[in-house]
Amino acid sequence: MIKIVTEKSVKDFTPYRKIISIEGIKTKEELPINYLQGYPYFYFNPQNNEILLRDSDGKNAGLYINDYMFESVFQEHLRTIKKSIERYKKIKKYNAMLLKEWHGQEIFEL
Repeated sequence: MIKIVTEKSVKDFTPYRKIISIEGIKTKEELPINYLQGYPYFYFNPQNNEILLRDSDGKNAGLYINDYMFESVFQEHLRTIKKSIERYKKIKKYNAMLLKEWHGQEIFEL
């Protein structure tokens, strides 16, 4: 399970979020290569304490711990993460099926 803890605040009558902590997100090295070859996707970069995102249009973004962002931007990032999770589950299921079923000999007589 992924957990992103935020703090809500208002500045100049505009809602903001501050990322407090991030848990349960895989690093790039832990993800299947076919997940990273398409998009949307996301992963945790521990060197910078950030979540790197690539949305459905191929645009890159980052969520940084202790960073403030507009609420609308945060919600957009959450939508990308949710779509990425759905895509990851499909790829994980496909990879498991491939490893289980795609083996052995096949003979072609022409």
